[in-house]
Amino acid sequence: MKRSTALDISAILAFDIGPEDRTIRVQFCDGKGKCGTATISIAALRSLVQAVPGLESAALPAAQDAPVRAKPVDHWKLERAADPNFVILTVEPCGRGETSFAIREEAVEAMADLLSEYRVEAFPDGLQFH
Repeated sequence: MKRSTALDISAILAFDIGPEDRTIRVQFCDGKGKCGTATISIAALRSLVQAVPGLESAALPAAQDAPVRAKPVDHWKLERAADPNFVILTVEPCGRGETSFAIREEAVEAMADLLSEYRVEAFPDGLQFH
């Protein structure tokens, strides 16, 4: 194994898909303005993508009484899954690619009920427009 070099990446400029869709080339700059590229295998990229939510939570611990940190969702859709007991919820948080979840239909119905209850509790006199 070659000796590694530490990278202090402060900005990611662009991504390119490599030959035969097996790698991703990332163009980046460090805090001093020095730029470079890194080639990442798709397998390594998948590992990184799976690890990022946990790393983010560990790196940015929320205060004990702070509200839950949530990322906004720009687009979402519900689709029927091949298994009729499930629906597929697909979300796209801030244009960062889609993520899909298979959710039991009963759970989706429970979420809808909870949302209705929340609206009643949060706005007992209904929504008011001024």
